Amino acid sequence: RAWLKVNKDSVTNWDIVPESQEVEEEDTASAASDFSVQLTLFKIRDAKLEFTDQTMDFFTGIDDFDLSMSGDLSQSSTNLDLNSTIERFNLNFGGIRYVKNANVGLDAIIGADLENMEFTFRENELRFNELALGFDGSFGMPKEGYDLDLALSAKETEFKTLLSMVPEAYMKDFEDLQTDGTLTLEATAKGRYIDQDHLPAFDVVLNVNNGRIQYPDLPESIDDIQIDMQVNNPGGSMDQTLTDITEFHFELGGNPFDANLRVETPVSNATYKG
Repeated sequence: RAWLKVNKDSVTNWDIVPESQEVEEEDTASAASDFSVQLTLFKIRDAKLEFTDQTMDFFTGIDDFDLSMSGDLSQSSTNLDLNSTIERFNLNFGGIRYVKNANVGLDAIIGADLENMEFTFRENELRFNELALGFDGSFGMPKEGYDLDLALSAKETEFKTLLSMVPEAYMKDFEDLQTDGTLTLEATAKGRYIDQDHLPAFDVVLNVNNGRIQYPDLPESIDDIQIDMQVNNPGGSMDQTLTDITEFHFELGGNPFDANLRVETPVSNATYKG
């Protein structure tokens, strides 16, 4: 169990190493080493991690975290078989509980080029509550930044899987909801990430077609839910991110509701049209 804290004065509880005088480092570059890692199995069981930052009223925590990773790390190239689950994931921010006891899981087979620090993903699944995402591509660790070439997409097409992502503060009695409709959720990222001024190109697309929600205690259902949203950045600065919700429609009691929103240059001079 680990509990990381940042107090209101930005003092952290993990900064426990006292300051010391600089020590001259020995030149070990010329000393050859035959050391190799013979690790073939690594496991974490029932771990608990909590993080609190009082400077921003932020808390997140994971309970019952299990991880199993196998692979021959003595080889320059190997396959890593990774399986992990978090039984309860919680996140509070600004006094609002956005995530309560969410279940998170990851199953992945990773082709690892340990000499060049390049990793290839295949046969992967990332789960968040009812939403399962398949992803593939590659991830590299050059001397500066990270090289990304990743694609994610929802494996399930039922609208209800998307509702499982809605913060607990806004979604009650999820299990008793009656829903219809289909969804498409896809995301890609390609390029090098260094910082917010040097981003890879990324694109996120969300579509909901013919959605319907029926709360158990309400006489009317929310019908004809249609959503068309895209978030796009050609690569470079975060300021180039374009968020475009061209359609957001639903009907309640026969009354139609429609909205649209476009946001450009969100960092330098946020421009809205909606």
